[in-house]
Amino acid sequence: MLTACKGATSFEDIRTVTNIQYPTCREACFAMGFLQYDKEFIEAIKEAKDWGTTNYLRKLFVLMLLTDEQTSIYNQIIEAVNKNQGGMFFLYEFGGTGKTFIRRTLVTSLRANNQIVIIVASSSIASLLLPDDRTAHSKFKIPVPIFEDSTCNIHQGSELAELLNQTSLIIWDEAPMAHKFCFEALHQSDVPLFSPIS
Repeated sequence: MLTACKGATSFEDIRTVTNIQYPTCREACFAMGFLQYDKEFIEAIKEAKDWGTTNYLRKLFVLMLLTDEQTSIYNQIIEAVNKNQGGMFFLYEFGGTGKTFIRRTLVTSLRANNQIVIIVASSSIASLLLPDDRTAHSKFKIPVPIFEDSTCNIHQGSELAELLNQTSLIIWDEAPMAHKFCFEALHQSDVPLFSPIS
């Protein structure tokens, strides 16, 4: 709003649109056209809650909240998982653009279908924001220091190896903070991995 309200010197100026002062910034945003009126979405959810299945409600919710770009990303990843294609998906955007929303939507959708999703982060600080609070190093037993020919300390037949073999998706938050050898170590481990990594 500050970029749209030229010469504003107070909060009252920011909340004033075409000489009408609105009580909240949210209402001023509606008046300026920055936000869409969401009454029709609320009514659709209220109506669907009485007859919609959980699967339908989940898809309706995603349809209402994801942008076209987010929907495309979601569909590509879900399709790769469902077809067991594997692959790597890299989502890079500024903060507040919906990366966390896409991650949560993917996790909820896959886990609702009894599929396993592992979520890790490159740093311990970033891992604090995750539900399982795990770093990639601790979860995948990535060696420190790491070298070009390093492999993870995962052995065939171990619980972790079995978990990885049954995993549908690995979400690696803050991936650019990890050295490429970390990804290569996971790929070169004794365990055959078919999980998409994002």
